[in-house]
Amino acid sequence: MKTFSKWKDYFTSYLFVIPGLSLFAVFYLLPFYQSYRLSFYEWTGYTPMSQAKFAGLSNYKKAFEDEVFWESVIRVLKISIGIIGLEIPLALLLAILVNHVIRAGAYRIIYFIPTILSPIAVGMIWKWMYEPKFGIINQTLDALGLSSLKHAWLAESGTAMGAVGVTFIWENFGTFFLLFLVGLTGIDKQLYEAASIEGASSFQTFKSVTLPLMVPTIILVMILLVLGSMQIFGQVVIMTNGGPGYATEVPSMRIYKEAFENSNMGYSTTLSVLFGFILIVFSVIQLTISRRYGAKLYE
Repeated sequence: MKTFSKWKDYFTSYLFVIPGLSLFAVFYLLPFYQSYRLSFYEWTGYTPMSQAKFAGLSNYKKAFEDEVFWESVIRVLKISIGIIGLEIPLALLLAILVNHVIRAGAYRIIYFIPTILSPIAVGMIWKWMYEPKFGIINQTLDALGLSSLKHAWLAESGTAMGAVGVTFIWENFGTFFLLFLVGLTGIDKQLYEAASIEGASSFQTFKSVTLPLMVPTIILVMILLVLGSMQIFGQVVIMTNGGPGYATEVPSMRIYKEAFENSNMGYSTTLSVLFGFILIVFSVIQLTISRRYGAKLYE
């Protein structure tokens, strides 16, 4: 009887899991399989799939020789490093400051407002701000007597990608600010009291109490930033459309153009598969390094 009851419990448990697994299989696993399968075909996307021509590994060979694609990967990796270097310290600092304010509800709302805007709306706002003649950024520089720092921000290859990166930081700041704030509120206040009794300075308290306990949140934010910034797309489409030249061409833009401008759906899917693999590799590497570093902080 015990064996029967045990198997009955197992069956009942799996019965509740089946609907979720079915949805996951239909909306995630099946599309992934179809995409991977399509990467071996030549297909325009405008004819039935049955008319697609099997291409073998030719799409992958072409992808590995695609200099524009790999340059876009390197470009977006560089901008991701810059975004991480600015976003994490800024969001963590403001989260610490707000965490010490008793009535900080208004600040939380203000910081989160950009996050609820669509990438298209954000791109249009910042495109206007970057406008060379009438944009608020150049107008402010003029007012401060810093006209030498003025640029055609989105029209110069040296500043265009950085300008897009700043837009990404502004748009997603609220999300990471709130993540850090939640992490800070989870730290036991008694630890700060003990540090104060021991005579620790604010910096020593941050180094010995706040930072080690915030490592899991920092790891999460880093992973989300890498995945998010490397997949940046909406802002690029609206602000530069990949220009000037290929200065802001990112992998997502390259994939989009191959699919919908060049009608090369098969090759576009190949690029998607490779780019997805790159994201997974970077995430695993980053998670491994961050966990090892976090473990050292706790020693």
